[in-house]
Amino acid sequence: MIRKIFLIFACAAAIVTAAAFPAQADCKDEIQEVLENIDRNKDNYTMEAIAKARKHLLQAEIPSLKLADCRREVVAARQALRQGRK
Repeated sequence: MIRKIFLIFACAAAIVTAAAFPAQADCKDEIQEVLENIDRNKDNYTMEAIAKARKHLLQAEIPSLKLADCRREVVAARQALRQGRK
């Protein structure tokens, strides 16, 4: 009986872990998109806005960060760029 319960929990943990990796990869894709946007349009933003955005993107790249926190940092980076348009 205990083995069955342990097996159920182990399978559930594996499923949750596997489901989390694509989501984290999505956030990493968003980070890359913002970085590419900065590189393409750096003349459109103030240096301060670029620095703030890069700071948020560095925070988003922390491996132990939860997906929601990663996305929050990406949103903050985009907001910094919007506020710092020339």
